[in-house]
Amino acid sequence: MSIVHTRADVHAFVDAMPLLVSRLRELSIDRTGVIDPTTGDRRGGLVVTAGVHDRPGTRYRLVTQRPTVDIGDIGDAAVPAPAPVPAPTTVTTEIELQANDRRNLIVVAQVLDPSHHEFTLTMHDPDRLGTIEVHSARRFTNGWPVGGPMQIDGTADLAQIRAADDTSSAAAMRLRHRRLAGSATLTAAEADDNSIRFTIHANVHGRGLFRPIVAIGSLVFAGKLRRAVAKTTDEAMVEWRKKRAIAGEFDATTIADSLLADWLSLVVPAVVTDSSGPMPR
Repeated sequence: MSIVHTRADVHAFVDAMPLLVSRLRELSIDRTGVIDPTTGDRRGGLVVTAGVHDRPGTRYRLVTQRPTVDIGDIGDAAVPAPAPVPAPTTVTTEIELQANDRRNLIVVAQVLDPSHHEFTLTMHDPDRLGTIEVHSARRFTNGWPVGGPMQIDGTADLAQIRAADDTSSAAAMRLRHRRLAGSATLTAAEADDNSIRFTIHANVHGRGLFRPIVAIGSLVFAGKLRRAVAKTTDEAMVEWRKKRAIAGEFDATTIADSLLADWLSLVVPAVVTDSSGPMPR
């Protein structure tokens, strides 16, 4: 599967990553909340619980609004979604900043949620276009077939994505579950003088008795899924330009500021704590 985007858009998004790290470091966060640098408002959903922002070893509690997810259609046919499971309107995450210097930025988080989700984000050379590593371990409480533990490991080389050097993978992902396993790689290459082509190679296979089910599902939905990913990515970039370009040039600075503003908008304005834990006020 291949997706083509303009070189300027790809460069702007990649170049925004170090700027976003810098803005996160510069946030004013203490035991009473975080100050929104755009509005000056304090949001109590992000607090320091131990240490001092942004020193290694500092711990945070983050309470965010649970975003609404619309699954929509895949390809040309609607895929029935399982009945929604009642869930709290907020998500509480405990975060530890394990390293924060020119060499590494390491964040370990545990989502206090029925899914028991833990993940580690490592950015090598975070002040420049380094590499990003993500490790995610999650236990799904749903029934068969997706119930149980799942691990996802991913890497991305920002400099290679920007350079569109297709000599090796610019990003890779591996998924492990007791009933299936999968892997994917992404390469970036020049499509023409003004565009970059991303090519995704993915492989998913079942384990044990689940192997034929996954094989049949791959044959049925592979084409529709490829079209859906391409369409969704294109539409997301169009919407991104509509929302951000109005306020100024579509560049790395605009993207970093917008990403930070969008994330802070999910942090609840205030929380109260009782025996059941943090809750929105």
